[in-house]
Amino acid sequence: MLTADGSVALNMVQSGSAEVLQEFSARSGTLMRTIPIGTARAQQDSPDFCGVLWASADGRDLLTQCGRRQQEVVSGKVTRVKLAWHFLAPQTPVTTVAW
Repeated sequence: MLTADGSVALNMVQSGSAEVLQEFSARSGTLMRTIPIGTARAQQDSPDFCGVLWASADGRDLLTQCGRRQQEVVSGKVTRVKLAWHFLAPQTPVTTVAW
């Protein structure tokens, strides 16, 4: 997913036992930072969403959730938070199609 200003591409991947968010420069494709947001087990054992809930226009500030773990990322500093809601994952498979 691209940030609103198109400068950063966000990508969720599993790295070992962790779910991580990778931020790439949309212009150069260079990996800018990797942010662990949860564990692969938390994602598999929970019906809750795992990924980015919200991103600022430039991608510097984020809200993430993986299982029951929610975090805010502000200019690279990660802080656990507890939002008013936990968001559920889609119950139907999602397929992305481009043509």
